[in-house]
Formats: sequence, C-alpha cells, structure tokens
Amino acid sequence: MELDTKIISLDTETTGVDFAHGAKPYLVTLCSENSKGQLENTWYEWDVDPFTREPIVNEEDVEEISLIVDGCKEIVLQNSKFDVQALHTLDSWCLGSWPWEKTYDTLLAAHLLDSSQKHDLTTLSLIYLNLNVEPYEDSIKNATKKARTIAKSKCKDWLIANEGLSCMPSAKVASENDDKPWKFDMWLPRAFCRLRPELLPIYPGWTLGDAPELHRWYSACSEYSNPDSITTLALKSKFDKIIEEKNLGAILAERFKILPIVYQMQNRGITLSEERLDDLHKSYSEERKASDNKCHSLAKMFDYKLELPRGAAANNLTKFFCFGRSREDWKDHIPNRKAFRNPQTNEDWIAIGKHWESKGDTAKATACKEFMGRGQFEVKWLDLPIISKTKKTGSPSLNKAAKAEYLHILPQRSIQKSFIKNLNARGKLSTALSYLESYKKFAIKRDCYSQLFSSLNPTGTHTLRWSSKNPNQQQVSSQTIGELERSCRYVFGPAPGREWWSLDYDNLELRIPAYECKEPAMLELFENPNKAPFFGSYHLLIVSILHKKEWKECLEEVGELEAANLFKKKYKSTLYAWTKNGNFAELYGAVDKSDGLGTADVAFHLKGAQSIISERLTKKTRLNKKWINYAEEYGYIETMPDKEIDPKKGYPLFCARTRWGKVKPTIPLNYHVQGTACWIIMRAMIKLQEFININCPDSFMTMQVHDEVVFDMPKIEGKGNQILVDKFRDIMESIGEDIGVTLTCGIDYHSTSWSQVN
Repeated sequence: MELDTKIISLDTETTGVDFAHGAKPYLVTLCSENSKGQLENTWYEWDVDPFTREPIVNEEDVEEISLIVDGCKEIVLQNSKFDVQALHTLDSWCLGSWPWEKTYDTLLAAHLLDSSQKHDLTTLSLIYLNLNVEPYEDSIKNATKKARTIAKSKCKDWLIANEGLSCMPSAKVASENDDKPWKFDMWLPRAFCRLRPELLPIYPGWTLGDAPELHRWYSACSEYSNPDSITTLALKSKFDKIIEEKNLGAILAERFKILPIVYQMQNRGITLSEERLDDLHKSYSEERKASDNKCHSLAKMFDYKLELPRGAAANNLTKFFCFGRSREDWKDHIPNRKAFRNPQTNEDWIAIGKHWESKGDTAKATACKEFMGRGQFEVKWLDLPIISKTKKTGSPSLNKAAKAEYLHILPQRSIQKSFIKNLNARGKLSTALSYLESYKKFAIKRDCYSQLFSSLNPTGTHTLRWSSKNPNQQQVSSQTIGELERSCRYVFGPAPGREWWSLDYDNLELRIPAYECKEPAMLELFENPNKAPFFGSYHLLIVSILHKKEWKECLEEVGELEAANLFKKKYKSTLYAWTKNGNFAELYGAVDKSDGLGTADVAFHLKGAQSIISERLTKKTRLNKKWINYAEEYGYIETMPDKEIDPKKGYPLFCARTRWGKVKPTIPLNYHVQGTACWIIMRAMIKLQEFININCPDSFMTMQVHDEVVFDMPKIEGKGNQILVDKFRDIMESIGEDIGVTLTCGIDYHSTSWSQVN
C-alpha cells in the first residue's frame, strides 16, 4: 500500500475482547483511497496457536501497518477505541501514541445522526448504503461453528472460547439461542487448514480434504473482514454529506475529542482492594442467608414451603405466598397439550408436574406440586393488597415501588411487614452480590492491589450517557446496605502511593430545566444555596408544597435553620425518600397509569402530587409541554445549545414512537435533561484533560459515573492536591456559562476507599 494515502479505514479481528487478559489481534484489514482517488484493499492475517490462543505475529506486517497509519491523512474506524487498543497489544507495534487528531469514528457519527437505532456495521450498511453484509457474516459464522464442533470432540486441548477460560472471562457458554462465542473463535477455521501434518495422527478422523491454501476455510475470516473495512470507508463518505447538510460538523468534531479520554480511562483501569472485596462479599452473603432464613420461617408459619429466587426479582412462588392466586392466573404453567388444558384435580396437577420434570423444568414441576388443593384453599398466604401489576401479564407485582409502599402501609411488627422487609433486604443484597461477583471475575491481581478494565461505550445509550460492561462500572451504587451500612464503592480506592478525589455536580439534572425556563422558585434555590430553610434543596422545596403539615411542624419545633435536618431525620425513608424519587419521576415525565394525566403520583406516594407541583411551578410545566410537542412534531429532541460549539442547535436525540405514532412523554423530557447533563460532563472532561496534560500529567481521570468524575492523583500529605482539585472544580463549573446554567460542584477526598470521605 502506498504511503501517500489520503484516507484509510482500518478494522481488526481479535481472539477476544478482554485485552487486559491476553486477547490480541490476528487480522488487520485496510481499505484506502490514494492520491489518485483509487481504492485499495489489503489485509494482514496471522496464524493463531490453538494451544495458547497467541497469534504468531509477523513483525514486518506490524511495522508496515504502523507506517501506513502514520503516513495517512485520516483514519476511519468503527468503534475506534477497540481497534486502537487491539493494535497496542502487539509487542512490535512501533507507532507511539495513537494519532487521535486524525481519527474518524463512524460509531459516534452514526449516533449523532440517529441515537435511537443500532450502530453495528450490518445495520448501518443496510440503512445508509443499502448494502447487506450478512452473507459474509453467515459464511464465517457457519465455518467457525463447524470448527468449534470439531475442536470440542477432536482437539479438546485447544483453547476455544468457553466460560471460565482465564484469558477471556467475558465469554459465555453457547446456549441453544445464544452462540456468540463463535465470534471469539473466528481464527479456528484457518487453524485447521494450517494444522501441521505431524499433528494429524493426534486427531484421528480429521482430514483436510484439500490443500490448505485451497480449502474454503483458509480465507473465510479475511473474506468476512474485508467488507467491514470497505463499508466503514463508504459510511464515512455518506455521513460527511448528511452531517454537512444538517450543519452538525462542529458538534461531531467536539464529540470526537472524547475518544482519547475514553481510551485512556479504559486502558488504565480502576483500582480496587481484593481484601475489601472478599470482606464485603462475605458480609453480604451472610446477611442474605439470614434474610432467606427469616423469609422461609415466616412462610413455614403458613405451612408454605417457599422457594426464593436466585436473584433480586421475585419469582412466581413468592408472589403466590404474598397474594394467593387462582389456577386461572397460572395458565403459563399449563402445557400446550389437550390432555392438560383444564386441570381440575390434584391428579391433574401431578400429571402436569411429571410432564415438566420430563422436560427438565424443575421450577414449573415444583410449582405444580404447590398448586394441588388450592381450589379448596388448603394453602394459606399473606393476602397482601395488590398495589401494582406487571405490564405484560397484569399479575400482582413486587417491584421496588410496591415494596416501598408495603413497608409504609403495613402494620408495625406484623408478619406481612416483616416478610416484605426481609424480601426487600435480600433483593438489594442479591443485586449487590451479583456486582461483587463480576468484580471478582474480571479483577487482575497486581503486587498489592487489583485492577478492573471495563469496556466503556460512549454511545451505549439513546442519550449521551455512557454504558460499560465486563464489568459494569456505571452502576456502582453509593447506596449503603446491610447491617454495616457499606456500599459497593467500599471495594474501590486508590493504589498505594495514590489518592482519589471526586467532583460531583450538585443537582445537575434539576438545574437544567430551572435555568432553561427561569422558574423563580427554583432559581432562588440554586442561586442562594445557603439560604434557610431549604439551603438549595429542590427536594425540600417540593416537600414544603406536598407535605405542608409535616414541614410546618418541623419549622415550629426547631426553626428555619434546623428544619431541613429534622425533616430528613424524621422522614428519611418515607416522605423525604418518596419526594426525591417523585421529583426525578416528575422531571422525566412519568405517567401514572391510573389516570393517564402525566403524573408521578406512584413515586410520590401521593395522589395528585404532580398536579399540585404543576400548578405551583407553571414555567417548568410549560417547558415540559414545549419539548413533548417538539418531539411529537419532529421525532427528536435537542440538548441545550452550547454557545462555544453551536449557539443555535444542540445534540439531536431521536425519540422512538409507539405503534400508534406517539412519543411517550417520558422520552423527550428524559432525553433533553439527561442529554444536556451528559454533554456538560463530556465538555468538562475534555477541558479537564487539556489542563491535566499541561499541569499534572501524573494525574488522570479514572472514572466518570453520571454526574461524578473521579481523579487518581499522586499522594501528597496534608491534602496537598487541594489547589489542583480546586482548579478542576473551576473548570467543571465554567462549562455552565456556555450552556446557560449556573453549576456548582462538591469535592470529596478518598484516601483509601471510594465510599469513605476524609
């Protein structure tokens, strides 16, 4: 390939996605347009050792790829951080830092053009190029699946992708409906073709049939990958035209600036203590077991043999114990066979149970045994009132909101309340344990600490909010649970010789509509955060509107200066907690199914709550209607404009419509507020990185979780980094000037654990 290339597209195929655990590229494809306007396509494919999963890399190929990348004008990639990280795993990679300034990512461009659709190459090619690349994928898929089958039976010592393989913890065992592990083994067909003759006797029954170079498997992977690089380059050309027509070039250029930041954060990983991880896992496990035992004991008082679910969600047997239900409600347990269509007797249920046993469905078999005799009400249950029902089946629900309501309305020291309390506790503990187990699975042990290298995706949601996986670091809750009141953040913290500082925007998503619509009551709060009695708290303002009696009592008891603290203390888990939940539900346009008026009454635990708020905050109500109508008319919503980037338009976020062509009110309000908040954080991170590069290159951003940015810095005694952190805060708060929102940031210092504030 000529080095006078103007533009190239690049794509890699790798032995897995867990680069920190040893995944590496074995195929690099390039498509280019040289100075004469000619398209050139080439690829570099290396054999993979089936016993180690290590590619046998040709160093001359790597050098050539590096020279092409260095010599081109622009590099086009689909999900650039993945391919860049793949290339940087090669020991012989001779390019220094990646040239992000000339990197074009079609994934980010596609998200800008339509945030609601899928952004994989297959989908994008079909939508924008009218090109179907599925046959290429089907070809390598079939070859790889066949090769996996042969390897499992004939080459059991080959390291093919399976759950539990130490070098790729993200791989899952392929089920009947999920065969994704084939993606990690696309090198297998070629490996069989390249099998050395002296090894063939080890695997009797396997013959090539053709010379390796002529076998259809030999080039299956390159034939699949080459269209990807060609398609990527074609998409870039198409996107350029559309973005120019829509005048979105400045917004896209700013969006690309986040790419090196995401890459660096993903590549550096986050530190944690395995000792604290084991300690918290043990504590949570013991407490969940205690909650399980309590639930079983309470059920036994009703002569009910309870089987609790593995995870947090309530199963059908738990729901039966809570509500009691007729056979008609359990139709999903009746097989689609004439003999079982209308069970009337215990013998019928025994027969159905045996049927499910023969199918290996032990859960349904067990349930059928529990159904016997219920027509005569021989089994008792808690007989809870039905507060909420599931959307799909209309059956009684034990969701988060319902359990919170039960804890409020049920009599103190009653069996019903005790059961719900323990069921709620085990649900929270189960969720937390699932996160802790994923941390254990992906953690890499260092000398005196461990690290997680999550895969970060800045286009993983329909808004600008990031997502992450393997493991999920965007959902590390700060909520304390268990007797010791510790959160999952307890396990994370700085490595020896380092310290963490976190900066968190105060009421970011509440401030956005307040400043946009100029609602006086809300502006008064945020402009005067030290003024009694609310002290800048929007939640307390709404408390004073919805719960006048209780708020007045607190004012009379301790006065304006202490009323807020007293109310929070007295109503921490009831009125105050419900108001917080309701505020965010109302902010995002939650609709109460009971009347369809667009209320968040269920979250507030107060009928008519949203109507009361709407009447009080009229400008905010008009703003909400404006954006709902805008989404209905145009099919998308925009973030608030950034004056430095484009003063006339914000980032477009597309709103999915229902089958009747309507846009749910939750979508435009959610997208507008959350999208604006995420744009603010993105812009802040870009400016922070510019400052860090010049002033403190030994510090870095290690995490971004919603409204919070966590910094990893060299440890200096006596909080010596305070001056730098204050500068970080100034930068983060200054972003509001371009958006039109006054911002404030809180600062926390973490010397050992993210959950501990020093």
